[in-house]
Amino acid sequence: MNVLSASELSPEKHAEAEQRASEYLKSIQRRAERGDADAQFKLGKMNFFAEGVAENVTEAVKWLRLAADQGHAEAQFQLGCLHDQGVGVAEDDAEAIKWYRLAAEQGHADAQCNLGVRYVQGAG
Repeated sequence: MNVLSASELSPEKHAEAEQRASEYLKSIQRRAERGDADAQFKLGKMNFFAEGVAENVTEAVKWLRLAADQGHAEAQFQLGCLHDQGVGVAEDDAEAIKWYRLAAEQGHADAQCNLGVRYVQGAG
């Protein structure tokens, strides 16, 4: 199966795809601004990985934190990882463990693993 690249689309199809992507981004932004934790997480991820927007780690952290503060387990896990590695935020073991613990308490397997590793290392 061959997959078309964006450069192989007709100008009309390319314009339609661009329009749909723009509408999707606007929809996610509206939902995030209204406090939708899933949309906040998606917007944070989009900013972090430059998916449909320019890469902006500061903006990514802002949206991830808003989602995490509402109990979004994946956002909590990701914030734990960012604090663990000092990416976009200060490297901070206590903050990393805090976010891992909150996500782990919701059954997030990767957070449980990372928290367990931290305990084995004597942190937490």
